[in-house]
Amino acid sequence: MKSMQRKEKGIASVEFTIVLPLLLLFLVAIGEFGNAFIRYNTLSKAVQNGARFAVSEVYGTAKADNIAPTSDIQNAVIYGNPNPADGAAPILESLTVNVSYDAVGKYVVVTAQYPYTPIIGAMLGDLLSDITLTASAVMRVAP
Repeated sequence: MKSMQRKEKGIASVEFTIVLPLLLLFLVAIGEFGNAFIRYNTLSKAVQNGARFAVSEVYGTAKADNIAPTSDIQNAVIYGNPNPADGAAPILESLTVNVSYDAVGKYVVVTAQYPYTPIIGAMLGDLLSDITLTASAVMRVAP
C-alpha cells in the first residue's frame, strides 16, 4: 500500500498544473463578458434617456409633434446632459449617435454605436478588436 501512495504523491500538482490555464481562461472570459454587458447596459440606458429627452424637452413650440434639437439629443446621449460643461467627460468614449425623425408616423429613433475594445484585446491581437455594440430606442412624439 505504501508503495502505491508514493507513486501518486505528485499527481495532484500535475493535475492542478494542467487545469489551471483552463480555469484562468474561464475567469477572464467571465470578467470580459461582464465588462461588455456593463458597457452595453450603459449604452442602452443613454439611448433611452436621449429618446425620452427628444420628446419631452421641447420648449418654444406650439405643436406637440416637434422634437428637441438634434445636437441637444446627441449631447444628452453622449454626456448625459443636453448642455454639457466645457471639459465634460462622455459616458462612453467614441460614441456615435444618430437621430432620425419620422414626421408621418410621429416617432423619433435614437441609435448609438460604441466600438467595444476588450480588456484582454492587447493579448489576443485582432481576434476581438471589431466588436461594435449598438442600441436603439424609439419614442412616439405625438398621440
